Amino acid sequence: MMLKGLNFIAFFQWLSNSIGIITKSNEGDKINLPDTSGWGQLEI
Repeated sequence: MMLKGLNFIAFFQWLSNSIGIITKSNEGDKINLPDTSGWGQLEI
């Protein structure tokens, strides 16, 4: 996953939200992380 432009604010908001979700989960839980379309891009 590459950073789209210089959108560091959106990336760090995503990172913070993701860590919050992970720390509230239990071992073995399947979790859905927030969408990355606001800051990330995939090159195929």
